Amino acid sequence: MAIPSLAMIPSGYKDGKVYSVLPSNGDGDFTFSRGSNATRVNKDGLIETMPLELGSELITNGGFDTDSDWNKATGITISGGSANFTGVSGQYLNQNINFVSGKVYEITFNVLSGSGALTVFLGGGNNVSPSSYVVGENKIIATGGGSDSIIYLGSAFTGSIDNVSVKEVLSGYDLPRLDYSDSSCPSLLLEPQSTNQIISSENLSDSSWSKTNAVVESNSTISPDGTLSADKLTFNTSGNFGRIVSSTLTFVNSVSFFIKYIDLEYILIFVGTSSNGVYVNIKEGYATSTVLGSGLDITFKKFPNDWLRIEAKGGNNATGLEIYAANSTPTYNSVTLNGSFYLWGCQAETNSYATSYIPTNGVIATRLADVCNDAGTSDTFNDSEGVLMAEISALADDESGRYLSISNVGNYQIRIGFFSGELYVQIRINGSVVYSHSETVILTNNNKISIKYTNNTQKVYINGYLVNSETVSTIFPLGTLTSLRFNNGDLLGGEFYGNTKQIQYYNSALTDSELEELTSWESFLEMAAGQNYTIK
Repeated sequence: MAIPSLAMIPSGYKDGKVYSVLPSNGDGDFTFSRGSNATRVNKDGLIETMPLELGSELITNGGFDTDSDWNKATGITISGGSANFTGVSGQYLNQNINFVSGKVYEITFNVLSGSGALTVFLGGGNNVSPSSYVVGENKIIATGGGSDSIIYLGSAFTGSIDNVSVKEVLSGYDLPRLDYSDSSCPSLLLEPQSTNQIISSENLSDSSWSKTNAVVESNSTISPDGTLSADKLTFNTSGNFGRIVSSTLTFVNSVSFFIKYIDLEYILIFVGTSSNGVYVNIKEGYATSTVLGSGLDITFKKFPNDWLRIEAKGGNNATGLEIYAANSTPTYNSVTLNGSFYLWGCQAETNSYATSYIPTNGVIATRLADVCNDAGTSDTFNDSEGVLMAEISALADDESGRYLSISNVGNYQIRIGFFSGELYVQIRINGSVVYSHSETVILTNNNKISIKYTNNTQKVYINGYLVNSETVSTIFPLGTLTSLRFNNGDLLGGEFYGNTKQIQYYNSALTDSELEELTSWESFLEMAAGQNYTIK
């Protein structure tokens, strides 16, 4: 088979860049941006926050080794390696930082003990404090506002803190995600913007969670991110119901959480109201046939160490998440239910489907949209004939209007993607559709699809089979195919959100047998053998 002129296997990457294997001169590399942190599933199957590159320490004497360098209000003392607060209303601790307005900073501090509210200001009165804090390490990512005030602790906070640190975030917000959720081979994961409305996604003892006949044991087992941070919930209903509730949500359409069976086999999930629920067996990982009201669409994803991620969609602009202890009848009230399970990583989104985990610690958090574009030049692509192949999967079966395209960012495009719940191919000349074809497949599965275009014949292969062949003239004016992008190619939307295992582009037409081989599951980039790249 011929060697492609452009080939991308998710492998090499750095901040702001996704590398292609071919061409070797770098013309095939994609530019990438996101502007916020994000998580992925790493090659060990663990949830991993993409690492940030941080600048030098901006705080002096953050460990409070001496009573110096800090401005203290009445009621604050520095001694014994900590800053100590005595509950005086409006007390503050301040150090000049000279934040640069618009730059992003990471703030960390340890709470040794504490009660009452804790507030953090980051320049210009920019309140970035969590609604709550944990005893232990607390981390905040925020944008500078131009003033020099770093920490303000008020509302009668009583307690002690140490190890205050402030560092500028230099890079990492634009770090692409190579995700291993579905196999040992990574996918380039691209997702839309989303906000986790759960205020405290891992700390169930937080006041934003209400508990009925349920006791929380914090940091009881290793969580899906490999740290000792998952909480244990133990129910003792004594003839009444037991539940945990987050009721501070707005317009939620999907929820997700990680759960691990101990000895309580069944739960009931409500999103919004008692007319929208479903019973789930968390030991075996399935939804029972009993639903309440319209029910929820449930998906189960297995993680290492017997963790299960439950993703439920169909919240219909709900305002709360409730998880009840239940039994096999199924029943959740008027019976005695005793038992436990582990719970971690709770998330509630306005999206119609669950996306990758967005951690929160006292405030809601937003992951911005991934943007990946601009691979290739006019020398890479052939205006008269060629083949574009992609191995892709959707984030949800109901996604539509999501494309990757070769175009001039104008009126000429070759598109592959998802449209109206189908796998879709389209060619547009001077703004008009001259060829299109769609096939019904399971969009969330990996599918290999290729489009061969010439001046008279277009052929589409999916998963090793010819699915369409038509005689249609497609003549692209010279120089109108200049860039490979993860959108519809005319800057009017259609951003591709999904998983990409590979992309290949050939600047000459392939034979039928080559197209069959290219999209079959026996072939996976033989041409990449011997290429020097590193999977990270």
